[in-house]
Amino acid sequence: MDDLVTWLRAQLDEDERAVTGSGDLGWLTYRRPDGTMAYTVPASLAPDGSWIAVGAVARDFASAVVVSCERERLAEVDAKRQMVALHVPVAGGQGFTGDKYGRIDFACQCCGDSDEFGVAWPCDTVLLVALPYADRPGYQQEWQP
Repeated sequence: MDDLVTWLRAQLDEDERAVTGSGDLGWLTYRRPDGTMAYTVPASLAPDGSWIAVGAVARDFASAVVVSCERERLAEVDAKRQMVALHVPVAGGQGFTGDKYGRIDFACQCCGDSDEFGVAWPCDTVLLVALPYADRPGYQQEWQP
């Protein structure tokens, strides 16, 4: 039971390290006047909300487009962590496993509306948070929603 939460937290930690390890908040892609991509450079967010290229940038390019924003990726990791923290296992009782009603060993603290109508843990929410990581080592087929 703890395997899923432990494994999922490790994936979220890895996502956070991947984002913060670069030290950059985003990337700017510079385009030629004809619209073709020239190159991409690391960028940081200025206090006024504009993006500033880190390093030298040629001035003969028509535009720069933000192609990724690490702030958004960090917010996504944080939201996933909060979902996992809300959906924790508690002692079971009567409840649902899929569409079947009966005795469950562990119920999700967040799902269901009482001890009599609990939802078996891991609930669909936790399983769906884990699903994007299904191709990573350690993911178990039983975690498929």
